[in-house]
Amino acid sequence: MTGHWKCKAFGGSTEEIWSPPAAASMLSVFRLIVENEIVFYEIGHIRELENSLVFELKHFGPDLKGWEAKDQVQTFKFIIAEENRMYL
Repeated sequence: MTGHWKCKAFGGSTEEIWSPPAAASMLSVFRLIVENEIVFYEIGHIRELENSLVFELKHFGPDLKGWEAKDQVQTFKFIIAEENRMYL
């Protein structure tokens, strides 16, 4: 998963970067650009939690104001891994 990807999606251009694993986590950043304007950013991570994995993220507007409440994150629990895919 480590890497830097760009593609066309969601009506614009997307960019996503995943860091190499460190300290039992992987960091991700994402942005969506439509008509040369930032629509939103995401900052997230996959980390170990309770003997499993969890993907947690927060969304931010172009002004870096958070969408979720201060102490809340979107959480997706690990379901299964198959070959080169991970389902959350």
